[in-house]
Amino acid sequence: MDVRDITNSFILPSQLAILDTLQNSAVRFITGTFRTSPALSLCTEVGIPPLNFRRLTLTAEFLNTVLQFPKIPIHESIFHSPLRIKNHCLRQ
Repeated sequence: MDVRDITNSFILPSQLAILDTLQNSAVRFITGTFRTSPALSLCTEVGIPPLNFRRLTLTAEFLNTVLQFPKIPIHESIFHSPLRIKNHCLRQ
């Protein structure tokens, strides 16, 4: 269940929670453990990262790729947006 798409950031948190539950159920089924077993421990045991960690990793990889190519149009939108500059000016 690996979707390399930045649009995952636009999914509602309730829908992400459903995906997390689905992954936890699948890992429990694969390992044959009870529902009381901690999901994070089971993910570690089978070598599958939790979905929230995977989403963060994919987002970091995407931003790293965009950062390496400053001439692509999305680079300006992400790293030099007026909102980012405005918030930065307010902190000074």
